[in-house]
Amino acid sequence: MNKKRDQNDGSVYARKDGNFGASVTIQGRRIQKTFGTKADAKHWRREMLLKISDGLSYKGAQYTLREFLAEWLASKKSQIKPHTLEQYEQVIRTHINPNLGGIALKDLEAFRIAQFYNQKLSEGASENTVYFIHRVLRGALRQAHGMGLILHYPLAVVKSPRPRKKEMKILNDSQIRELLLVSKESGLEALLHIEVTTGLRMGEIIGLKWEDLDWETGELRILRQVQREKGNGLVFTFPKSQKSRRVVMLGPATISKLREHSDQQYMCRKLAGDRWVENDLIFPNTHGKPMEHRRLLNDFKELLVKAGLPEIRFHDLRHSAATMMLKQGIHPKIVQETLGHSDINLTLNTYSHALPTLQKEAANLMDQLITLTEIQGEVKKVKIER
Repeated sequence: MNKKRDQNDGSVYARKDGNFGASVTIQGRRIQKTFGTKADAKHWRREMLLKISDGLSYKGAQYTLREFLAEWLASKKSQIKPHTLEQYEQVIRTHINPNLGGIALKDLEAFRIAQFYNQKLSEGASENTVYFIHRVLRGALRQAHGMGLILHYPLAVVKSPRPRKKEMKILNDSQIRELLLVSKESGLEALLHIEVTTGLRMGEIIGLKWEDLDWETGELRILRQVQREKGNGLVFTFPKSQKSRRVVMLGPATISKLREHSDQQYMCRKLAGDRWVENDLIFPNTHGKPMEHRRLLNDFKELLVKAGLPEIRFHDLRHSAATMMLKQGIHPKIVQETLGHSDINLTLNTYSHALPTLQKEAANLMDQLITLTEIQGEVKKVKIER
């Protein structure tokens, strides 16, 4: 006599439309699915029962990747900056959901994700784009695994392409002097003096306020940045990371340029009259509001053309400042703190091109030291022999 099957074991049954249905029960709730063949229905039922015995929850069985990503994004709103959230939303909407969004979370397997990455690359997506897709999926699926919504973390065996670093273009000492020279009548002279001596990020330099500056000591506190948020325009936000909240030192020449700039700003304020909106910004627009990133970039490019210099990004001035610091023998730890890097390895890896010069100087110094030691030894030996 056949043993009666437990209702939690589910069932496979023929449908009136000629297809076959399969059902299982998870946490007292029924889940069912339709297949074209009885064999496929039986296979699904067996796989589901195995997953249930391993701990699959009802919620995990119901979710599609699209549904989970929507909830995951909502949970990230209080944890990441709005600009980063916008990037996550875009990559999910543009890349992930059209390709993987309809797959049930429990059915998302490593080989399917790897196929997706290869497909994006073959369609012309850059390594950087696919790497960012991987970052988003990694964060979401780790959380799903931690919550017990999936039994296995599929990205454990999936590798994304390595992102390509953007080409770093560096201005040398003479080129920087030429840039500062042509900037004298542009209203950007003081801003560029700060940039080439401290390497601030564009959002950080736009967000500087006069209250951040100590005129006597030359200390400049980096406490905020300006970013564009979807629907809100330009807003003040915290710097990129905790290490980015820092103090940098300005030299006497830069302080002098800031005093001149302060006098010029006073005249701009008078000309603007009632149109001036006081934000205490060191580098505002003509009405006292935060300067547009695009406007600063356009003015900067015009100065490059005027100075006959190669076209570079504004961010390359940050690289130029860091390179000059290292070549001048400034300790990498000081360079790291000035730039606001999270750790010194990031600084050394980013600016490894400057290290051969430092290593050559170190070799010469050590050579001189050893030579001096040998000479002193010979002199001492002669004295003893006498």
